[in-house]
Amino acid sequence: MTKAKATYIDQSYTATNATGDIVAATCVSVTEGTLDCTVPACIDEVKK
Repeated sequence: MTKAKATYIDQSYTATNATGDIVAATCVSVTEGTLDCTVPACIDEVKK
């Protein structure tokens, strides 16, 4: 396997892992009732 292929596979694995972590965290926060879907978290930073 060439280094370019190994890099592509590693980046794909990392993206998949990060996506899974985000989905899992979102599911847990929804079931616990702690997810606030009304206001984006960065809205205060944009207005400043």
